[in-house]
Amino acid sequence: MAKSQERRAKPGEQRWRYPAIVVALAFTLGWYTEGNWAHLMLGFTSVLFVGLPFLIFGPIVFVLKKIFPSKGWLHVMDFPYVVIVAWLGFILSCFIGLGVNEYRVYEVKAFAEDMKQPLETYYEEYGVYPETLEVFGEIHIPSRLTDYFGDYFGGGGTYGYSFDDPTAMFGGWDYSSSSGEWSYWSD
Repeated sequence: MAKSQERRAKPGEQRWRYPAIVVALAFTLGWYTEGNWAHLMLGFTSVLFVGLPFLIFGPIVFVLKKIFPSKGWLHVMDFPYVVIVAWLGFILSCFIGLGVNEYRVYEVKAFAEDMKQPLETYYEEYGVYPETLEVFGEIHIPSRLTDYFGDYFGGGGTYGYSFDDPTAMFGGWDYSSSSGEWSYWSD
């Protein structure tokens, strides 16, 4: 087919690609950041400084393009569409990150629940809780207990877990065997 006969895309025909790419990037960013505090603050701050102005001026530009369809300078005004889609994708990534964070917290709590019986058995046998979980050999310790300043503490008559919450500036979760409950702390 000759180059002159090739079909060219009309403006707006490929607009569906922007949202598809942005959604894919939002899932990736949300999964990677796990809803950390800086990501959330940047996302919610962008609501005021990016999202609202474009949501206000976007419809105005749309109306102007309908009134003056032949004006070339209005094609520059496709930019609000791209920015709105990118901004909505960033906000979506914040909510995805929060969901990933909730799963990570659940993962640690489930791990702690699964470790209760082996820890109690160790206590009955030796009279103290182990100082580290390495005494149980190769076990899968959730990343939240190895990252984010997470830790297991034991020895003596109690044991517990503690890890920072990346969605808070200063906050985290603690578990103590003496109370048998998780508590959330923040400053």
